[in-house]
Amino acid sequence: MGKERITYIDYTKALGMMLIILAHTTYLFPGVSSYGIPESCHVPIFFIAVGLVHAYIPSNDTLAVFLRKRFYGIIIPYIVFSVINSILKLGTFFFLHRLNVFVFKDEMFDLLVNGNGPVWFLGVLFVADVFYMLSIKYCNHWRFVLAIGGAFLLYSVGDCNNKWIYPIIRILGAYSLIVLGSYSKRVFEMNKVRRSIFFFVSIGLWAYLLYLGEGNNGYSFRPGYFYNAGYSIPLMLSGSLGIIMLTTFLPRHIKWLEYIGNNSLCFLVIHPILQMTYSFSIGVKINEFGQTGQFVVFIIMYSLFIAACVPINEFLQKSYPWTLGKVKAKI
Repeated sequence: MGKERITYIDYTKALGMMLIILAHTTYLFPGVSSYGIPESCHVPIFFIAVGLVHAYIPSNDTLAVFLRKRFYGIIIPYIVFSVINSILKLGTFFFLHRLNVFVFKDEMFDLLVNGNGPVWFLGVLFVADVFYMLSIKYCNHWRFVLAIGGAFLLYSVGDCNNKWIYPIIRILGAYSLIVLGSYSKRVFEMNKVRRSIFFFVSIGLWAYLLYLGEGNNGYSFRPGYFYNAGYSIPLMLSGSLGIIMLTTFLPRHIKWLEYIGNNSLCFLVIHPILQMTYSFSIGVKINEFGQTGQFVVFIIMYSLFIAACVPINEFLQKSYPWTLGKVKAKI
């Protein structure tokens, strides 16, 4: 059962990554709408998956060892690809003659504080995961209470667009989801009938809430997008838990899903670079197409963004593994 359960977590990370790339690809095509489907749960799925990993493989490391492992595995890729993203973004603005002091200051704030592009996820994951480990070691019986408190604060100030408060909101949301994942292990180990009922109820609620919101009020970790938390948090949870439950029904050894799940870090940090390159080179011309033409190109580019990450991942794994957190260190 153990390997099978870890397999479904890999599938979960793969589907979550495909939703993230889908959402970001949609942003490049004004004539194509995802109706808020991926944005409603694409990032929360990953934080819940982290909690599930903690439930299946509890860490016995000391805090110092845990911090060192997380630094090498998360912060080094975060720094490397945040800097790359900023250089590309500022370079794009420069060639488009849009670079000015305000653009530069906003980019530096994102780079140093808020998180740069999709790579922000790694910075938030590091802080939330360390907070989770601290709560396990020093106040284990209170971690659920802390998670509820984080969710309450998220609900209270969810639509705040203050650029200094927003990173804290992200961390609170991430920590609450990691705790939820750590407690939900038994849910995904229920018998097939109960899992089927859970799946259909979750997906049904998710679809109904998407219909009510018409794709405009979905939960998101983007600044200023915590619209109507009383609506969007149930939307996020029903979609995330429903998709994770779906993975428990999938057959084992679906190689391409396992590959994306096992290498989700590379897909996370590489796809925005590919999309930025596309947007700068031919994106403007493609957007002149009609809605049908944009949709066709959207499907092609979405597939290419995923496919192109594979050879890049293989190259980085062999030549520069440290950029993906594969650092051999004395711990």
